[in-house]
Amino acid sequence: MEQNNGNGSLSKIFTFMILLGIVSALTLSSVSVFLQDKQEKARYFDRVKEMFRAAKIEENGDLLSLAEEYFQPFLVDREGKAYSFEEKNIRYETYQQKHAQTGYANLPLKLIYKIVKKGEEKPSGYIIPIFGYGLWDHMYGFLALKENGVDVIGVSWYEQKETPGLGGVIAESEWQQQFQGKQIFQADEKGVVDLLRSPIGITVVKGKVQDTYGKGPRSRSAVDGIAGATLTGQGVTKAYKDTLEPYRPFFETLQ
Repeated sequence: MEQNNGNGSLSKIFTFMILLGIVSALTLSSVSVFLQDKQEKARYFDRVKEMFRAAKIEENGDLLSLAEEYFQPFLVDREGKAYSFEEKNIRYETYQQKHAQTGYANLPLKLIYKIVKKGEEKPSGYIIPIFGYGLWDHMYGFLALKENGVDVIGVSWYEQKETPGLGGVIAESEWQQQFQGKQIFQADEKGVVDLLRSPIGITVVKGKVQDTYGKGPRSRSAVDGIAGATLTGQGVTKAYKDTLEPYRPFFETLQ
């Protein structure tokens, strides 16, 4: 009898542990789904905030609502022709969610945002979503250009995992400030820009632009590097080049 009671107790304990594990798993799964929704909303808010930052627009209030007013998404094909999402029968939210992690530059229809300020009909500029690879992982950001598609309004990075204090400096306002007024088409030594052939992008030099290019034409498309973060700088340079090149036909139409 004592032996049977012992086996019965072990069986009950074992059953209780299984039930506890199932309940815990279901609870954690429910919490994860609940938090995932909140986390996605937080990430979306961060993206919107960085769009305002890149466009140099300071606003108070509900940024999510204001973003719909300021930033109008549209698509361009490989020839640079622009289309609305409605024209292509594509739902913006679905398109954005599907391609957000891998970037838009190499798609047949690429994403761009018009910057349309209050009371104005014509765009004052454009925002290009930037995708690239840093030292440790993917990097995602925005590059805002004036209406000519050449001069930089501002830049931002809304997601990156570079080393804090080193490569992570790319997310700091002070470093990003030097991009303002730069040009994405790199002039030759004579200062000539050929929209069909000139290198495109912003170069993060190793050291100082002054030491590398002086005040020559190439300095207009270069920014100072980050001490101790050469690989991050190279990743940023490549991200701008690789992302902007497929958009070149669209930039040509703006001229």
